[in-house]
Amino acid sequence: PQYNPIVLHGANGMGKTHILHAIESEIREQDPERRVRFVSAEDFVGQFVASVRGGGRENLAAFKASLRDVDLLIIDDAHFIADKPASQEELLHTVVSLIGAGRQILIAADRHPNTIEKASDRLKSYLSSGLVCKISAADYELRLRILDRLIARRREHNPTLSIPQNARDHLAARMNATPRDLEGAFNQIVAQSEFLGTPITLETVQETL
Repeated sequence: PQYNPIVLHGANGMGKTHILHAIESEIREQDPERRVRFVSAEDFVGQFVASVRGGGRENLAAFKASLRDVDLLIIDDAHFIADKPASQEELLHTVVSLIGAGRQILIAADRHPNTIEKASDRLKSYLSSGLVCKISAADYELRLRILDRLIARRREHNPTLSIPQNARDHLAARMNATPRDLEGAFNQIVAQSEFLGTPITLETVQETL
């Protein structure tokens, strides 16, 4: 509770959404009575617009209650909401209301709140007032562990899959962008091997990359 809101930020493909879903899943398992709401920026804007267009205070009140009558609100890709002035204002009111009520907020964005261009100064201030965590690029050792997980998962469907150590090490060393890029390169290498019926070697990995 002493960190509220919590904002995770990092480039696309770094695993922010994965972390949000993992937190949601863990809380639901450990404390089923805790009210958790996960909403993407797209759903936030869409539901807000629908409640306004629907007319009547009941629709708007129901939308607000769906976000505020919770113990934990998780919002993914919050930077997109800043592009919509009315939705941004509603997000600000939601943040203020939840913090005031002692409810937790967890938000993910692709940049630090202070660098979201179209966000108001007040929204930036509130989002930066808790704990802002940057997700940096995966280092070599972490990329190796990610590869091990990808290989183990693929072997559930292809038990004969074999990737020699030097090819695995080369892939982890070369793909130093995001985990999503690493997974894409891995899928490309495995697909080429399966489609052509050729083994995966250091040379085929180098050629594919």
